[in-house]
Amino acid sequence: MSNTRMLTEKFRPATLDDVVGQPHIVKSLKRYAAKGNCPHMLFAGPAGTGKTTCVIAFAKDLYGEEFWRNNVKEMNASDSRKIDDVRGPIKEFAGNSPIGDADFKILFLDEADNLTPDAQAAMRRIIEKYSDTTRFILTCNYPNKIIAPIHDRLATFRFKPVPSKDVNLIVRKVAKENDVDIEDGAIDRISSYSKGSVRKALTTLNQLCLATDKIEIADVIRVLGDGDLTWVRDMVSSCFNGDYNKAEEILFEQYYVNGITVQEILSEMYENIKGSQLTNNAKWTLYDMIGETDFYLTQGTNELLQVRCLLSNIAKLAGGQ
Repeated sequence: MSNTRMLTEKFRPATLDDVVGQPHIVKSLKRYAAKGNCPHMLFAGPAGTGKTTCVIAFAKDLYGEEFWRNNVKEMNASDSRKIDDVRGPIKEFAGNSPIGDADFKILFLDEADNLTPDAQAAMRRIIEKYSDTTRFILTCNYPNKIIAPIHDRLATFRFKPVPSKDVNLIVRKVAKENDVDIEDGAIDRISSYSKGSVRKALTTLNQLCLATDKIEIADVIRVLGDGDLTWVRDMVSSCFNGDYNKAEEILFEQYYVNGITVQEILSEMYENIKGSQLTNNAKWTLYDMIGETDFYLTQGTNELLQVRCLLSNIAKLAGGQ
């Protein structure tokens, strides 16, 4: 691959016609662009499913290639979380007139669920004040962290994980346009690993393209691992058998030696529990534990500590049965 630009940016859809995987949302955005108007919007859903891509593609279709950058301000709430961050740059942008023939500008606030409650309250007042000249598009992974007064003022669009068949098509197309041969099995493995995230799929493909011009399934396994997560079942079984130390030993090996992420662990635990012979009450209790762990992880807590606490609680549950 001669061009070192990241594939996620190089092949970001230029218009709504190029967006794959969210047909109902794209259909609505096309109608808004054709009418030259839109409501304030909230794009909610997992990372890598096209939220930012849809904002940019919509802006290009709405304003045209010449004016869209002048009429769109992008901010990331991970960098601008406090009241002053909202009141300053956002009010300054929202108070200015749009460029060209546009009736309004767009303030695009990415990862809005990172805003503090006070900053969200300030944002709500700004949305009310500048609605005549500015449309606000917010994106988030966790819509429950957005305060109700903002929810009430925005049209919510829920993004779903992109279907595997669409991820496969994208990976195959991008590889071809980079003159890289890729086996069908390698595409399937990348798609399975991405779990509906186009960004994750293309990031993985980018890593592989830099290493070889012919990608085989063995190359994907070398980069991602062999995909064998049966150790998760062994880890949970150890808890149920009263051997917490064994469960912790398995966790440490996979986390520190093999580089398995906590999200992969929680996802596989969920799948193991769903397919187990446990009673419904036991499953619901475990689902609640996993969900609580996932919530604490979103708050920036120590991820390994949270999983160890989860295993400890599972062991206590098993001991009480």
